[in-house]
Amino acid sequence: MDIPPLHIRTAEADDAEKLSKVHRASWFNAYHGILNGSALRESVARRNAHWWRSAVEKLNAEPASSGRHYRDGGTRSRSSRLLVLEFDGDLAGYANFGTGRRSYPPYSASRWGEIFELYLLPEFQGLGFGRTLFQRVRSDLREMEHGPLIVWALEANDQAAGFYRTLGGEAFVRSHEMFGGTQAPTIGFRWI
Repeated sequence: MDIPPLHIRTAEADDAEKLSKVHRASWFNAYHGILNGSALRESVARRNAHWWRSAVEKLNAEPASSGRHYRDGGTRSRSSRLLVLEFDGDLAGYANFGTGRRSYPPYSASRWGEIFELYLLPEFQGLGFGRTLFQRVRSDLREMEHGPLIVWALEANDQAAGFYRTLGGEAFVRSHEMFGGTQAPTIGFRWI
C-alpha cells in the first residue's frame, strides 16, 4: 500500500486561496463557542485570499542574508517565515513563525523564537501532522539561531493547550488578546 506523501515547504503567493480556506476552517473549528460569533466572523473575513497573497509576497520579499542557508536552498534572513504542509498534494495546514515579539527573562526578544500561528484543517488534526509541522518549525527556528520558543494560545482553547502540553510546552506566562472589544485570556507555552 502506498502512503500519500507529506511535504512541508515555504508558502508561495499562489497558495493564498488555500491558506484562506485553512484559516477559515481551523478558526471556526477552534474558536466556535470561545469567541463571540461576530468577532470570529470578522477575524476570519479579514484573512481572505487577497490578504494572504499580500502577506506571502511581503514575507518572500524580505532581504537576503550574508550566507545563512536554509533547507530549501535559499539564503533568506527572515524575521518571520510561513510554511505550508501538504498531504497528497493538498494544502492541509500552515505555520507562521520567527523572532519573538517580546523578551522573557533571562533571554532577550531576539533570542526567543515564536510560533505566531500553527493551524491545520480539522480533518487533519489528531493524526500527527501538527506534531510534524511543529518539529519542522522548531528545527527551522534553531537554524535561525533562536533557542527558547514561545507559543500563545487562548486559555479557553483546550485542544490547543493540550496539543502544546503534549509536545512538552510549559505554561509559564499569561496575558490577553482583544477580539471584537472583548478580552480573551491567553497562555504562553515555552520550550527552553
